[in-house]
Amino acid sequence: MDQLFFTKTFYSTFQWRDSTYYLGAILPDYQKDLLEGINHLSPHSIRNRFLGGKKTLTEKELHYLTHFDGINHFALGVRNSEQRGIAVTRMVRSNDNANLAEIAITINDEYQNLGLGTLLFKVIAYAAYERGINELIIHLLQQNEGMQKLARKVGRLISKIFHGETVTYMIKLEETEMNKIKSELEELFIEIKKAQ
Repeated sequence: MDQLFFTKTFYSTFQWRDSTYYLGAILPDYQKDLLEGINHLSPHSIRNRFLGGKKTLTEKELHYLTHFDGINHFALGVRNSEQRGIAVTRMVRSNDNANLAEIAITINDEYQNLGLGTLLFKVIAYAAYERGINELIIHLLQQNEGMQKLARKVGRLISKIFHGETVTYMIKLEETEMNKIKSELEELFIEIKKAQ
């Protein structure tokens, strides 16, 4: 496998709308950050992310969310200039189809509608693509119109299936678009550091 752009030790500073942010792999010692992040989500955002109510994360969930192999399960987080965690994006490869991964994006309410969702969708789509994944699946509440719009911005829509209150998007990642996204990301994430 060629060297991955987004690795398990990826870290980069980037500028977005005149502010400095930090993107990096979510490491095991970030469990406290994830708990604090949940506390900064409104009930509406929690429902959209978890497709229902959730007050906190269990120890088992925290372990799962911060311990991954970087190939079949991978997650990146964004911190603001004060080093507070504000967003997470994650992909998990399907056990039944090695070409398919489920993705999710969570952004704290105060940082929504700034374009970070589109950026993180591109980031996780490209991270999946460079791991040999060419189809993404994302489960959303039907009321989550923002994420539904986002789901149509990257890749080619294969299917859109409704299940009660939820809708599932299946998206095909194509080489031409992924190469374009890679170029965009390389320009944005100039400063790349490897964890020691």
